[in-house]
Amino acid sequence: MIDGQKDARELGIAWLDHEADYLTENQYPYTLSLLDVDKLEPLVTATDLLWETLELRLNTTLGKERVLHAAQQTDCFDSNQDGRIDGDDENNYCDLASFAHQLQTQFFGAGGWDVRNAAQGVIDEVNQTVIHERHRNGYPHYYPQQYWGWSDKMGGLAIFLPIVEDDWKRTYYNGYHFDLAENSQIDEFLTAYWLEADAPDPEGCPDGCDLPEGFLPTVTVALTVTVPTAGQVELNWTPVSSVSTASNYDVYRGAMGETLTLIEANVSDGRYVDTLPAGQQSCYQVVGTDETGQQIEASVVYCLQGQLGQFELKLSDQQASRGDTVLARASLLNADGLCVGAMDLTYGYDPTVISPTGNFYPTIYTEGYQFQLNTSQPGLISLASINPTCEPDEQLNGSGILVMIEFEVLGDNGAMTPLVWSEGTTQTSLYPVDDPFNALDLTLTNGSVTVSDSCEMGDVTCKDGVNSADALFVMRIVLGKNTVPVEQKHLDACDVNGDDQCTVADVPPIICYAAYGDWPRCLGGDVQTRQSRQVKSAQPVQLCVDPINASDGGLVSTYLRLTNGADMAGMDITLDGPFGQDETAVQVATTDLTNIWLTEKTITEAGQLRIAAADMEAVGEDGAILKVSFPYTGESTSLHLNAVSLNDSYGQDFVSNMGRTIEVSSCAYRIYLPNVVK
Repeated sequence: MIDGQKDARELGIAWLDHEADYLTENQYPYTLSLLDVDKLEPLVTATDLLWETLELRLNTTLGKERVLHAAQQTDCFDSNQDGRIDGDDENNYCDLASFAHQLQTQFFGAGGWDVRNAAQGVIDEVNQTVIHERHRNGYPHYYPQQYWGWSDKMGGLAIFLPIVEDDWKRTYYNGYHFDLAENSQIDEFLTAYWLEADAPDPEGCPDGCDLPEGFLPTVTVALTVTVPTAGQVELNWTPVSSVSTASNYDVYRGAMGETLTLIEANVSDGRYVDTLPAGQQSCYQVVGTDETGQQIEASVVYCLQGQLGQFELKLSDQQASRGDTVLARASLLNADGLCVGAMDLTYGYDPTVISPTGNFYPTIYTEGYQFQLNTSQPGLISLASINPTCEPDEQLNGSGILVMIEFEVLGDNGAMTPLVWSEGTTQTSLYPVDDPFNALDLTLTNGSVTVSDSCEMGDVTCKDGVNSADALFVMRIVLGKNTVPVEQKHLDACDVNGDDQCTVADVPPIICYAAYGDWPRCLGGDVQTRQSRQVKSAQPVQLCVDPINASDGGLVSTYLRLTNGADMAGMDITLDGPFGQDETAVQVATTDLTNIWLTEKTITEAGQLRIAAADMEAVGEDGAILKVSFPYTGESTSLHLNAVSLNDSYGQDFVSNMGRTIEVSSCAYRIYLPNVVK
């Protein structure tokens, strides 16, 4: 096994494989991994972002419940040595990557992108840190009646995670005992999660677990931080204990990851308002003191997300042909969680190039708003809107399109008109829903409309800018069902993921851009960022057809089932079977995992069923993804998956872009007709 040709990495992998093979021969369950300790620092940074993101979610609707459900499904280990791993006892050492995968599943859907992105960052860093991992399910020798089983979501790095059941060790999980707790945010998250209860008493204290006299508890003050208006931060706090002896509180502030400094001492009323310069991102902590000035209690360190005062109001840059219509999009960037209560939008344009039709279209964030559009002055758009209340769906997720105004294109090929914001609070301004007196501090970014025979990226129909109709047109192009001639300009606009093709993989980013108007977000960043996000898994993605039992002359149904492909957001597959040539008789339906997906189907000349399906969100977990139903009156036959192409939500093909393996060879099941007794 050891020779002079192997470096340290190869030796480590060989040693781990030798140990795993030995345990496998003895039929013993195990988990083994090899780590690159030089990669731990970026891993801690990624986990800090996850803990901070989750902490912000604990007070939101279903936020804490989703964290709990994720922990209940996470792969854990026999921490208390009772032989059981069932989630009901004190097994609080769990696989970090498995927890991140389960968070992505629990926060699947609109509004959960921040948790999913932070969890994906952890998964990526675990893949970088863990050089090699092997595990085997089975029956441990000491507890032959118990079965230890782990999923393929394991990454090979365990953490202390007392979420399903509290653990006495949480009291001592702090900077006094662990450098990791001192240098990271996990202890702040855990104490915030269990804020309403102290950790249970230990059954006897091991050597060294006593806290030093006068040591400041991790958290005994409940702190909330809000942003009533841009550049202003309001802190409110109360002691957790009803018998607190704190007489005053000191307020500390500092940049994320740096030492906090005192900004206000001896605050007695439980409230403090801070003003931050535009663009600054800060963390806060409140520390209680007694009459002698001794620090006796403290809050968690609360870090704000996003950049205050850096709201960007942006008009789109678009292309359109003469005689077409185009939708000018007004988007608000860097505004995670913001609800707009009132807005005045005013911008100029060249009336010889474009002309407003009088039509405008709200988005998911503004569909309940009251609008008034004024186009009476040529060359000027004025739009006013109010929204007296804020529903959860109207909160912006980082960036979002507020409204789209329709123009007819009048200019000749090559003509261009800038779209220029009119500055000033009476011209262009936004107000948060809870503060109608102070306008947001906005950065205004102008846009343009260019008359061109080519089409805007993603605007595959070359009409009205990028919208969901373009995603549907792509699927029709892929299946050969387009009802209008497809020109090269359509194919060029379709290729948003840069693979020089127009495929189903382009659909998820197009749907995303139609909602958010942000290509970097929808394509997952630059090439290097996308490559670092690639799933590094030895487990092949499996796509299978469920078995079918059919009645003679009846309608038969089956499900397509996905395994090891929770990040799949698009598919183009061909199924061999007795489908005939009547496309209307074949039905393709979505499931609970794909209920909002776009789906298209066609019957090829060879009688194959070809299906295209996609959405901007991945399925999130393994399971049934499509239901196929068709009439069948023939003899017993087989269904076979023929050509299969899968992609993620950023338009990256599983095989060509991500180097993953797709198994379909074992996914053929016969249709059996029942015996008939005459």
